[in-house]
Amino acid sequence: TGASSTNSATCTATNPPPWLFHGPLTMEQALQRALENDGRIASLKAAVEIARAQRLAATDMKDPELQAQSRTGGQSQNSSSDSWDNSRIGVGVFVPNPWLMVPLADARTADYQAAQADLNAAIWLVQCDVKMLFAQIDYLTNNLAFNADLFRLNGEVLNALQARLGQGAATASDLMTASRQYIQFQDDFDQAYHRYQLARRQLASLLDISPESFELATNPPAIPSLPEPGLTFQSAMALAANSRSDLAAMRWRAQAAESSYHEVRNEKIPWITEVKAGYIDDSGNNTDNYWVGLAVDIPIFSWTKNHASDAALARSKLAGVEETNGLRRIRQELHDALDELDQTRRQQTRLETNVSPL
Repeated sequence: TGASSTNSATCTATNPPPWLFHGPLTMEQALQRALENDGRIASLKAAVEIARAQRLAATDMKDPELQAQSRTGGQSQNSSSDSWDNSRIGVGVFVPNPWLMVPLADARTADYQAAQADLNAAIWLVQCDVKMLFAQIDYLTNNLAFNADLFRLNGEVLNALQARLGQGAATASDLMTASRQYIQFQDDFDQAYHRYQLARRQLASLLDISPESFELATNPPAIPSLPEPGLTFQSAMALAANSRSDLAAMRWRAQAAESSYHEVRNEKIPWITEVKAGYIDDSGNNTDNYWVGLAVDIPIFSWTKNHASDAALARSKLAGVEETNGLRRIRQELHDALDELDQTRRQQTRLETNVSPL
């Protein structure tokens, strides 16, 4: 047991946990750590690599095929015929169908763009979470200190009233009012401390570190001011349509589904599937023969009874519906954000006009 404890202590000393670091935590360090630690981003990066490889594989060519045959015959006991040798060598080359290859390449390209857009959207969300938590912790640190001062001062007020009550200079009603205020400020302090600890735990979870293992840098980034008044819904929607990666991913998936439908639909077009050429050596006739042939598919069943194109068309329509629903969801988010922005601006104006002078 003693040897095991010694070995364990040695391993702990020589292999410290990867989340240990020194010095205050800066925004840049937090962003880098959060992006490296996020499991979904790691999965999306792998998905991007898969989509990239599939896009390159969409234009792969099928290897040619070599065919060889040999037949040999000899003179039998009851026959006077001479022996003979017949050999045949041929090469088959599979002809790529541009009606299928072009939409397939377009579909895989759209899939790659959608995977990249998914990755960008995930990175953007993680960055927003880290920046929001930095701002929250900076505010809650000051708010916690403010509530601690209020709690302390009201404790002094309560003690003073208790002394005055003992001297007959205060009433029991005054003491009850001060006690209620003291309890309320104590509750406010507890709530502020809870919000502060919650924000620290959330940031620590994003960074995969202990909540007690970090302190923010003393010069946190400045909190951006509110946008200037006059931001309309139309301008906000245009900005979102050009910048939101989640919307771009839905558009690329709709395009990929449409290209896949075109690929399946084009299977109804006849195409040369294989070109063959070869050489025949007929020693019995002392002749050399060359031959050329080709194979063409006849899409009889694609014209009549197959329904693969119908299924692909249905998937394309579903992707279009999902894009429409995503756009509708983004519109609602923008409406809510603009309403919250207006409310925040009114609160800021009221604070600067009425509260700050007090």
